[in-house]
This record gives sequence, structure tokens and C-alpha cells, in this order.
Amino acid sequence: MGLVLPLLVLTIVGYLLFYYAIEMMDASYGDFSRKFIPISRLQESVLRAVMPPNDYLIHGDQEERRNFQFLRIEADQGFERALGVDFDDPRKNASVVNAHTVWKHAVRLGEDILSMDNPAGNPSGAKLMEQLDSLVDEVYDQLEYVCTRTVSEIDNTHVLLHKMYQKVGIVILGFMVLLSVVVIMGSVLVKRSGASHPGDIQR
Repeated sequence: MGLVLPLLVLTIVGYLLFYYAIEMMDASYGDFSRKFIPISRLQESVLRAVMPPNDYLIHGDQEERRNFQFLRIEADQGFERALGVDFDDPRKNASVVNAHTVWKHAVRLGEDILSMDNPAGNPSGAKLMEQLDSLVDEVYDQLEYVCTRTVSEIDNTHVLLHKMYQKVGIVILGFMVLLSVVVIMGSVLVKRSGASHPGDIQR
């Protein structure tokens, strides 16, 4: 019976580790939402923002100027959110800063294209659009690096926590089985001891 208390303590400790693993898995998903989603949405915003200058060169519609300003502001706000995220990795933080710097150059090119009076078929406009596409690709690639690294890190954390989750579960089950065996054996021994000394029980 002296083993019961230590086994009970170990079982409780195992349960706490099991609970910790679950909490850490939840935290990893929260970390994913906090770090990945703003960057992913920013990528989409950047790609949308480049469309008005391109359409302006094709159709010459003045409305594209207003569309660009709206989408540019949306992307700028996305950068503000992304720059406020602490990725705990200087390389990822630097990639977001670099992407923002390149984005500002892209905005100026977009404004240059949209300020042209005769955009349709204008070779200068086409050349500017090629430069703009190149800058936007660079912005996207910088942000994609952040996304890829973030997903990889969170996946690795999830794998480690899942292994811990499984191992702790097995340990807890083993302790519970062993504890049950000890309790049953203790009960049997007590009954046998009582049966061997009936006079003591009567007294």
C-alpha cells in the first residue's frame, strides 16, 4: 500500500503534463492566427492593389485612379498590422520591413502610371507596368518567406507537442493501470489477513 501515494502523485503529474500539452497546442494555433493570417491577407491586398494601374493602361478609365487609392490604403493598413507583429525572428521581421520599403516604390510607380493622360498603347506606360509587376513580385516573395517560415515553425511545434501528448497519455494510462493493480492487490491482502485472524476481527 506504500506504493499507492507515489503512484497517485505520478498520475496527477502526468495529467498536468497532458493538460499542458493540450494548452500548448491551442497556443500554437493562436500563434498561427496572430502571425500568419495578417501576412497572408497583406499578400492578397498587394496583388489587388496592382490591378488598377494595369487596367488603366488597357482601358484608360479614370475610375481606376480612385480604385488604386482605395486598394493602396488597404495595403498600407495591412503593412501597419504586419509591422506590429513580433515574429521572434529577426529575418522575418526584416523581410516585412524590406517588403514595405519596396511597396512604397511600387506605389509611386502606380501613381506615375495613373497620372498618364494617354495610357492605352503607351510604350512608356507598358515599361512602367513591367517595373511595377517586378516590384510587386518582390514584395510578395518577401512576405511569402515570412509565411513559409511561420508555417514550418508552427508545424514543427505541433509535431513535438503531438508526440508529447501521445507519450504523456501512455504514461498516464500505465500509472492508472498500475495504481489499480496495487489497490486490488492491497484489498485482496487485507481480506486474506482478516480471514487468517478471525478472532482478532471479533475482538
